[in-house]
Amino acid sequence: DASVASPFTSRSPSVKNIIDLIRQGRCTLLSALQQQQIMMLESLISAYVLAALSLEGARSSERQMIASSWLLMIAQLAFSYATPIQQMSPHRPLRSLFHPAIIISMFGQAALHLLAMRTAVDMAREAMGPEKLQQVVEFHRRERLRELKAELSEKAMEEG
Repeated sequence: DASVASPFTSRSPSVKNIIDLIRQGRCTLLSALQQQQIMMLESLISAYVLAALSLEGARSSERQMIASSWLLMIAQLAFSYATPIQQMSPHRPLRSLFHPAIIISMFGQAALHLLAMRTAVDMAREAMGPEKLQQVVEFHRRERLRELKAELSEKAMEEG
């Protein structure tokens, strides 16, 4: 609370402190909007990846999911180091995540991501061929059965 009031209680006859406060506020607003956009895009991408892999009878490995989470965390962490620019723009930033410009931007980015991922899936199918793809599917089925058997044996041992 004191940091918000401090520019207005300054003994300096200059309005520089108020301009600094506005710059910081704009920086915070834009960082928050960009973080929300990244989270929405990441959700769409994750949903597509899960759906595409499920249709093929496969799933992401633990290492892939950890790497994906780390990359997303690094992107989110980068926003904590955002600083305001020295020269303030004469245009006010968008205030809402539901502004038409942001929504159109999100749909455009999502379409590009989905197109790129769809192309990658098609290229992987072509490169692997049906025999190797079937081998991967069978491998994942065997691993899943092994995991289920291990879980059932653990439950049986716990019950007595």
